[in-house]
Amino acid sequence: LGTYQTKRAACDVKARIEKLVGFDGAVNKCALASCSVDETVLGLAMDEALSNARQFRSPGTNIEISVQVEEFEGKSMLHVQTDSTNRANVPLLSAEQCLRVVQ
Repeated sequence: LGTYQTKRAACDVKARIEKLVGFDGAVNKCALASCSVDETVLGLAMDEALSNARQFRSPGTNIEISVQVEEFEGKSMLHVQTDSTNRANVPLLSAEQCLRVVQ
């Protein structure tokens, strides 16, 4: 199979995420115009997050997304947060379950 080599390039993150979310939600907060990011990795992460949000959200509710850059150990990190209201009888993920998704 080989090893994936990341390819970072300037990306309009807000426009990219708005395209992925479509009519199911909105990017409410975006603290940047563009940044250097691997669009493939961003797309895969957003596809997974949006797939889960669409599957478990309460009918008729929007998926809310916020985007910001945070400093972590001297490096800039892109932080994308998705929020949605779960359907009745669908429990929220625990902090441990959320961590497992990104590991």
